[in-house]
Amino acid sequence: MSNVFAVRTILEIRREFERIARGYKQEFATNEVYGLLQSALDGKARDYVLAGKTTSLVPFVYASPYERLNKIVRVRADITFPDLIERFNIDLIVGNNQ
Repeated sequence: MSNVFAVRTILEIRREFERIARGYKQEFATNEVYGLLQSALDGKARDYVLAGKTTSLVPFVYASPYERLNKIVRVRADITFPDLIERFNIDLIVGNNQ
């Protein structure tokens, strides 16, 4: 990745998504919280696209039954940038011990 703008944006998105997910980590055991977290990340993703920083940014919130029991959530973000062919992925794991 030689595009400095893309690298900086990826790091910014990662930090922002982690910050948002940590705000929900005490409640990860409920299905409603996964939906609220997904909505919050969708809103932040929309901001990046509307600002022209990314062409598309699609977050996914998911967890296995074991992870839900242990209050762990996974966030995956698929990112594309203007003028770049590649698609980039960010994978985050947020839990009570982090």
